[in-house]
Amino acid sequence: MSELRAGMMCLIISHKRPINIGKSVTLVHFVKTGDDFIEEHGTIGVYRDSDSKWLVSGIDLARMRFFDEYIGDLAFCSDKELMPLKGDTDFTQEEQLIDEEIVA
Repeated sequence: MSELRAGMMCLIISHKRPINIGKSVTLVHFVKTGDDFIEEHGTIGVYRDSDSKWLVSGIDLARMRFFDEYIGDLAFCSDKELMPLKGDTDFTQEEQLIDEEIVA
C-alpha cells in the first residue's frame, strides 16, 4: 500500500475508465475481496474484485455497478493508478522542463 493512507488527496494518473484520469480524489479506505463499503446513497456494497484497491471519493467518477458503467462519487483505484497530492510538493524542476520545451 506504499505511502497512501485514508484521507489523503490524490490524482488519478491511470485507470481502466479513461474518464477518471486527471481527477482529484480523496482516499476513503483500502478494500479487499469480500469487504463491505457504503455506497453513495447509503446502501451497503460488497467489493468483489480479486485485486485489493482503494475506495476513493470524488466528483463524477465512473465505475462498474451491476454490470453497467455508473457515474457517481465513488470509484476503486490501485496504488499504481494514484499520485498523492501534497501541499508542500516542489514542482520547480517540472516547470523548468516545460519552459525548456516551450523555448526549444
